[in-house]
Amino acid sequence: MITKKDLIREIKKQYKRFLKENYEKLKNETENYKNYYIKIFFNPNFLGFVENKDLDDNALSYFAVYKNNNPYAYDWVNGNENLKELIKEIEAK
Repeated sequence: MITKKDLIREIKKQYKRFLKENYEKLKNETENYKNYYIKIFFNPNFLGFVENKDLDDNALSYFAVYKNNNPYAYDWVNGNENLKELIKEIEAK
């Protein structure tokens, strides 16, 4: 079962992979440009991570799209606003 802790680990893994792949582009740039580049181009995809796996309710809540306070769909690629906030927290560390 995938938990919030596993989700955080996956975000960190994708973030490190992104930085590694773009190291040559960013190594001589200013800190402001690096932050701008990461903000624009870092777009994690969770479809392969959650495919055919069970998620606990807490992890599932990061992908639910709500209508009238009830989940009516799931966005497995981008997640919802809560997931985007979690990604921002991890990037800030």
